[in-house]
Amino acid sequence: MPRARNIKPSFFSNDELAEIDPLGRLLFIATWCLADRDGRLEDRPKKIRAEAFPYDDYNIDEMLDVLAKRGFIRRYSVGGNRYIEIVNFLKHQNPHCKEKASVIPAPGEHGASTVLIPEIPERAGLIPDPGSLIPDPGSHGAAPPVE
Repeated sequence: MPRARNIKPSFFSNDELAEIDPLGRLLFIATWCLADRDGRLEDRPKKIRAEAFPYDDYNIDEMLDVLAKRGFIRRYSVGGNRYIEIVNFLKHQNPHCKEKASVIPAPGEHGASTVLIPEIPERAGLIPDPGSLIPDPGSHGAAPPVE
């Protein structure tokens, strides 16, 4: 179920985000609305496309890969189910107090393993805007699989 979320002005001037296609940026905003109160959602590209772009036929899986490679989202799996976590979601969003608690396990819980993606360029963590949506330095890309 879509939820109300906030877009900060720094979103539009984020240098790293500017490297992503405009539709990818719009998808990133859409994931905020689809995510639960902890910034997690099911990694189901067809369903995400149906909710974010119901009248268009875009390759959402590719756009999600780009967002993951840039460190804006983390794709992972638990027990054969695939999920997405929006990096730094709670740093930038204030979910309504009546939103239901997340039922999606966090990465690193219950044997979750992340989808491996190529390294993020070093410059991604060097953008000086503290209000930006860039993940914290050292949190780029996929975390090592939990054993």
